[in-house]
Amino acid sequence: MKVLLSQIVVRQDDLPDEWLGAHEFTASIQERGVQQPIQVVRLLDAPRSKYKKNMPRYLLIHGRHRWWAAKRTRQKEIDVEMVKLDPNNRRQHLEFALVSNEVQTDVDAVTRGKRYQQLIDEGATVQEIAELTKKSIAFIYQHLDMLKLNPPIQQAVQWGRVLFSQARELLRLDADAQTEAWNELISRAQTRNGEIKDVPLNEVRNVVRAFKALDAAQSKHIEIKHDGNGNGNGFHRENVNAVRDDWSGMYQNYLRANSLATQQAEDKNHGDAIDPVAMLEEIAQELMTHADVSDERNGESHTRKLARKLYSTIAQIEPLLRQAQFKNIASNGNGRRQQ
Repeated sequence: MKVLLSQIVVRQDDLPDEWLGAHEFTASIQERGVQQPIQVVRLLDAPRSKYKKNMPRYLLIHGRHRWWAAKRTRQKEIDVEMVKLDPNNRRQHLEFALVSNEVQTDVDAVTRGKRYQQLIDEGATVQEIAELTKKSIAFIYQHLDMLKLNPPIQQAVQWGRVLFSQARELLRLDADAQTEAWNELISRAQTRNGEIKDVPLNEVRNVVRAFKALDAAQSKHIEIKHDGNGNGNGFHRENVNAVRDDWSGMYQNYLRANSLATQQAEDKNHGDAIDPVAMLEEIAQELMTHADVSDERNGESHTRKLARKLYSTIAQIEPLLRQAQFKNIASNGNGRRQQ
């Protein structure tokens, strides 16, 4: 049946954000109207007014984009389909909308994560969401993780400017390092006259690895304990502020050291040379792959915990390994020049 748009009640949590393709969708609604009814549940009638009869009200359950576009294009009425749900059972409403939305292939990863989190807030478990949506538990966790991204990165994912695989790499960083890596990726995308989604995944992975190493190096500097002479492990406390404030310089130094190490391996034709950091990350990635297909009904699996612990260990030892490589290359370089 048709009802007035003014009769539709929408919860604040269900108001849609601007989304990719919103302009085209709204233009289509403007031209042809809403082609499919939205799903609603009738609310209990409010007390009658002394002066006029109250119109029945309907709570929006599914179809918020259609409702939003109809409202934006100033339409007066909209087709609705009544669903038999308890008007006061928020979890029922979310489950109905989630099942209806899962058939849509264009739903972005952040929006999926938000919908899953809404259900969890209403008491659902990850296992129940997986069974409801016919998805794996790993799939649910991966999308919930999207909510750990900084807001600008979340928005970029929603707008299709960052790929899901790229976003998952950025999740390896804390909030501050995410910001720094994000700025670096923006710069790289601009040199290509494109967007971050155009940056190859391996390049994104290298940027994330660099900033994770730098973050660990920064923490290492800050935690240094000095002996009685004021020295500690070859580092000096007066350098701590410089380490904290000069991300860009540190990043460039990291890339130079990494590049020199790679060049050294190529010059010596060590076809069997193994980068220990890359080897450890390969093991961690393999653990993550196993975790993605493991049973995590009762929370994070032991395999996933091991992978996270290994990533953390890599972040701590990587700066030391790169520094050793850099010193070794510099030493070899001096020897060649003397010869």
